[in-house]
Amino acid sequence: MTMVKTTMNLPQESIDILRDLATTTGVSMAEVVRRSVAIDKFLHDTKSEGGKILIKDKNNSLRELLIF
Repeated sequence: MTMVKTTMNLPQESIDILRDLATTTGVSMAEVVRRSVAIDKFLHDTKSEGGKILIKDKNNSLRELLIF
């Protein structure tokens, strides 16, 4: 895989979330972004293929994830 260095402008809140996720998961901020892109692609592909994403909450109730 070829890596390309990229610069982005993000609001401070997004940076804080990235840092927190990186710290709590033990990965770099770049890895958090890579994972986020992969998840967004999965969600988009699933929706475009007519699928649905279901989330099971802590009470074992299923909820549909609405993708915009």
